[in-house]
Amino acid sequence: MVLIWVALIFSMTFQEGTDSAKLSLGYAEQAHALLKQIGLTIEQDLVHTMIRKGAHITVYFFLGMWLVNALLMHPLRPKNAIVIALVMALSIASLDELIQGLWVEGRHGAWLDVFYDMVGASIGIVLMRELQGLTQKTTR
Repeated sequence: MVLIWVALIFSMTFQEGTDSAKLSLGYAEQAHALLKQIGLTIEQDLVHTMIRKGAHITVYFFLGMWLVNALLMHPLRPKNAIVIALVMALSIASLDELIQGLWVEGRHGAWLDVFYDMVGASIGIVLMRELQGLTQKTTR
């Protein structure tokens, strides 16, 4: 699952700026309209930013979960699995932004996006570790 997810991440990395913007703007317009219907007035640009940054957090949340899950299947101490998963997620996020900044037309690498990626990965890693700890307690 990890390799499939990383392939998905890098397929999004190589989207040109206009394609990436169209995709997220479409979601932002739908979310903005929904928010208006329920009486919330939020600038569409802010909704667009929230959609884009939320996507970073969500995608890397799942990456973090699947990384630590895969690593915990090996004879590693849980603490080591967590550190390795964090380093792997940071490496993938950094490479993602580096590629965007250097080689993808209409895109730029943003180190703040690496921060959002790591927020998502960290939450996913901690949650998966806690879930595995709970299931091990119930099977004892």
